[in-house]
Amino acid sequence: MDRPPADAAPVRHVCLFKLKRPLTEADRAELERYTAELRAADPAILEYRFVDNGARKSQGYTLVLDSVFASRTAIAAYVRTPLHDALAAFMDGFVADTVVADY
Repeated sequence: MDRPPADAAPVRHVCLFKLKRPLTEADRAELERYTAELRAADPAILEYRFVDNGARKSQGYTLVLDSVFASRTAIAAYVRTPLHDALAAFMDGFVADTVVADY
């Protein structure tokens, strides 16, 4: 069975965030604004959303970015954009630690 090249397949990009403090409604609204901007700016972002992690074994990682990109190359390009940099700077105000998984 032939497989597509590794970079041709969509990739799920998941970030787990441990927070310094609870999110405010303003924080959540700003995350939604960034989500909409990123989705509009980059067609290689197939899915992108922030959700709460309610898992019993979350180990304090209570916020999740659940996203899908068209390829690994698309993820690499996304992390080098000014919009990603702005989102990361905004989140530095409340994120204590991050764990990332791409699959």
